[in-house]
Amino acid sequence: MGLRKKFFIVFLAMALFVSGVLFIVLKSSHEMLIETDVIRLGEVVTNQVVADRMAYSKIVEKLQKDGFGASLDSHSNIGFIPLPAQFVREVSNSTSENNIYSYQLISQWNLNMEQGIETDFDTWAWEKLQEQEKLFKLDPTLEDKAFPWNAVYRIERNDKGKDVMYLMTADPASSASCVNCHNKYENKSEIISMRKSQGIVAGKQWELNDLMGGIKVSVPLDEIAQSTSHIQRDALISIFVALICCFGIMISLLYINVINPIIALTTLIKKVTGGNIDIDAEEIPVSGQGEVRELGFEFRNMVQDIENKQDELANALQGAEDDSKAKGEFLANMSHEIRTPMNGVIGLSELLLERNLGTQEREFVEKINNSGNNLLAIINDILDFSKIDAGKMTIDPVVTNLKEVFSEVRDTLEIHAAEKGLEFAIEFDDNCEKNFILDPVRFRQIVINLAGNALKFTSDGGVKINVRSQHVKDDDYNVYVDVIDTGIGMSNTMVNKLFEEYTQADSSTTRRYGGTGLGLTITKKLVELMGGNVTVSCILNVGCNFSFQIPAKITDEVVKEKEDVISDKFIFNYPILLVEDNKINQTVARNMLQNLGAEVELANNGQEAYDMILETEYELIFMDCQMPILDGYKATRKIRKLEEDGDKHRIIIAMTANAMKGDKEKCLAAGMDGFSSKPVSKKKICEVLSLYCEYQKDGETLDAEIIVPEVNEIYNLKQAMAICDNSAELLEEITGEFIQAFNSTMIEIKDAIERSDFVELALHSHSLKGSSANMYASEIYKISSELEVAALQGEGDFQKYYLEVEDACQRFIVEAGAVDWAVL
Repeated sequence: MGLRKKFFIVFLAMALFVSGVLFIVLKSSHEMLIETDVIRLGEVVTNQVVADRMAYSKIVEKLQKDGFGASLDSHSNIGFIPLPAQFVREVSNSTSENNIYSYQLISQWNLNMEQGIETDFDTWAWEKLQEQEKLFKLDPTLEDKAFPWNAVYRIERNDKGKDVMYLMTADPASSASCVNCHNKYENKSEIISMRKSQGIVAGKQWELNDLMGGIKVSVPLDEIAQSTSHIQRDALISIFVALICCFGIMISLLYINVINPIIALTTLIKKVTGGNIDIDAEEIPVSGQGEVRELGFEFRNMVQDIENKQDELANALQGAEDDSKAKGEFLANMSHEIRTPMNGVIGLSELLLERNLGTQEREFVEKINNSGNNLLAIINDILDFSKIDAGKMTIDPVVTNLKEVFSEVRDTLEIHAAEKGLEFAIEFDDNCEKNFILDPVRFRQIVINLAGNALKFTSDGGVKINVRSQHVKDDDYNVYVDVIDTGIGMSNTMVNKLFEEYTQADSSTTRRYGGTGLGLTITKKLVELMGGNVTVSCILNVGCNFSFQIPAKITDEVVKEKEDVISDKFIFNYPILLVEDNKINQTVARNMLQNLGAEVELANNGQEAYDMILETEYELIFMDCQMPILDGYKATRKIRKLEEDGDKHRIIIAMTANAMKGDKEKCLAAGMDGFSSKPVSKKKICEVLSLYCEYQKDGETLDAEIIVPEVNEIYNLKQAMAICDNSAELLEEITGEFIQAFNSTMIEIKDAIERSDFVELALHSHSLKGSSANMYASEIYKISSELEVAALQGEGDFQKYYLEVEDACQRFIVEAGAVDWAVL
């Protein structure tokens, strides 16, 4: 449908709509006008009746002085005239034939049952007049004065189905003669007897201005409305004709000045959106008036700007590609920094297992090692932000035994529960004995996230995990897991924002319990990737129940047992060269290789390694990639250059914390023979040795990951000792270096904040985060992590973060200064 037809339809609809609204408004106004006039005229009538009665009362008083009497049956008694009330009633009877106004006397003390309170309106109006009488008598300013009676009115539908307005005003005892006459009358014995039969006060004595009766006026509204309806009709027709004329003029002006120019512009816009910008600017219409004319000029300018900015768009695209490349490099560096402390944790825990430990100590170390190895399987997906953004996180379903998975969950979490004095229980139903096809790594991560969260927010009672499965059809089952705690709970408002990224249910929980707010978001995404869903029900200060359901198939296949790599029968004909600049990584890898019987020599960077190769024969080289002076890539290329001149080929294995997409290919392109990501473990070293030493077999390189514990401590000396192979002397040296390093880092962070250089700020806060993780200074780690995230987003209260980091660093210095290194 064209614009012209649409405009005509809109115009017609608007005219009809406005006419309808005007009809309703006019009708309502007409009705209100009638009601107002009726009320006003009704009050005039009632006031006039009261005035007439009072005038007649004065006539009666005068005639009584002249010897006349007043009586109800005056028509049959010579020398008597009607009573005032009788006179008014007779007059009202004569007006009953009037089709517009009629009135009658109303009284609770009627004389001959002709003026009693009979209808619902009579009762309602009489009560309203009595309320006025009470208020008047309570007002001391009205003493000895006439009461200002107000008429009361109401619209009702009569038995003929027509709307009638009824009005009633008071007919009070207005003169002394009225009062005296009525009081004498009320004292008669026959009147007292009649009043008792009517159920009202017998022998009532009146006072001046008392409510003796009322005057009721009836007005048929429908007849008045019909008699004046031609006024409403004529007004509506006149307004409608005027509207049509006005709209017609507006349409003509709008059509000429708006519609035609817009249609012309639309034709040209279609050409531009179709990719044809080869348009002569002079062809663009600039007709019309005001904004439409301005629109034509702006469109002409827009087309010219599009032509002029093609080069700018090409440059912007190149800049975006450069930014994407920089982001990838930043993520690679971050991956490297995070893997470095994990290398110490996993590696030194394996070294501890080589020692003679007590039963309980060995159990603790084994569980640390198991927890670390569980983290290795998922670090790539957590750290690779580009993969998460692109939705490329993968699920790897394999044959899985649920009880084995939950046994690992128990090993990971029960120590933390015991430290807090909490009960920790896992219950299964009978169907959980079956083997299922699902991803055990992701499934375990989900459970650990939920149960770890429950433990964190629970201080009394405990955490219980219920595991059950339900048959759907054939081999299809649903696995249900409920994580129930007796912790702090949540309100409905908190639950609504629970799964938002970087958000915790209550901002105060960040200060008290720590955490980045990503755990539940990742959990929800993992459950949905596995085809399930997560629900939560909480009661504030009582606890929470996190439940998730995942579809899975049962299978008769058995879970494959893990193959142990031979790790104690290696023959080394030459020493192994370890090229690594980080002292902790040197300690870990060297001790592992020496325990396997290897002779290890160290090089602190690629240049040292190249110089040592010129002097000594090495069969196997473990090469770090990021090092000062000469990195691993350049060192490998120089070594391969030597081999081109006839030297023996040396096996070079990349040992790096970089595990981003393309890092392995980059290492191989530099001339390395293999790739193994950090953290280093004994199993990985054995697999490498089995590939390139006496025991040759096919294998694959492994990736690794790290998740720093959420415990919010100033300085965990026990963990720090573990990464230093329980050497207090080495830990004291590293602690001193750490304190010296973060003093300079804080200066760089402050400078970056003042310059609003968010890239530098993210790099320095990331550096502080990595070094504090190595020292297990988790309080510094947590705050610097938050600062890094804020810097990456380019927004946040950076001064607040700086002060918090500085305060945490000072507490670390005090804590470290209190350590007795000699005794330790």
